[in-house]
Amino acid sequence: MWPSLITNKKMIESMFPEGLDLNLPEPTNISIASNDIKISFNLRDIPKVYPKKWDDEYFNAIHLVLEFGDVVEFLSSGSGFDWLNTLELKSDNGHILIEMAVGSFKLKLASNFLTVRSVQPYDDTRWE
Repeated sequence: MWPSLITNKKMIESMFPEGLDLNLPEPTNISIASNDIKISFNLRDIPKVYPKKWDDEYFNAIHLVLEFGDVVEFLSSGSGFDWLNTLELKSDNGHILIEMAVGSFKLKLASNFLTVRSVQPYDDTRWE
């Protein structure tokens, strides 16, 4: 469902023909530049089908960077990142909405555009 919200959905669909799941992501960075916000995540769930060029690398996670363009609402409170127990990405009234929460950290954001800026294999040494 979430790829239908992004501006470059064909890229994600070609890289992951069986889909890329956002279950229990770990946010790692949030950066604000002008009217755009980038949120980086580590994803533990690796799809069965992924880009063949990744076969040459060892990885146990995927690092994903989402860019929310032309932000119209941004609310954040609390602190600390960890594996999310709540992540919602949806469309409402022409805006892309994301809501996430973990512990005391909460974020709500609405934007006009959502673009995947980066999808890379990642070796998370915490899991070895």
